[in-house]
Amino acid sequence: MTKDAALYEFFNNAISGVTAYPETSVPSKANGDSEDAALPYLTYTNPDAGFGEEVSLTVNLWFPPNVGEAVPNAAARALYEKLGDGGAIVHYDGGAFWLKRGTPFSQPVPLYSSNIKRRYINITEEKLSP
Repeated sequence: MTKDAALYEFFNNAISGVTAYPETSVPSKANGDSEDAALPYLTYTNPDAGFGEEVSLTVNLWFPPNVGEAVPNAAARALYEKLGDGGAIVHYDGGAFWLKRGTPFSQPVPLYSSNIKRRYINITEEKLSP
């Protein structure tokens, strides 16, 4: 499994009922896909780092406007717990990386024009092996 596939698998198993997409690959009819991504979903960046380097990885949680604040807060909490106090080691063919909670971990982002509920999450990624 490649690093990209391992990260995709990690985020798709992180929060029950929430599909994950790389930030640049969210299904959209406007981009020629057969369907738009259905809310809720999360998007994530996929930075690259050298051995022993740390980079910032960003996750955005997207929820429909008809849910209360408790739903996106619970999803952010689920990801917080999935990472655990010591972070999560994710293995891929030929290597591993360590995902740790960033600071601040989660913050709400108001989207006044659409009322979509969004949480912006900071994660630190450290490459553990080449």
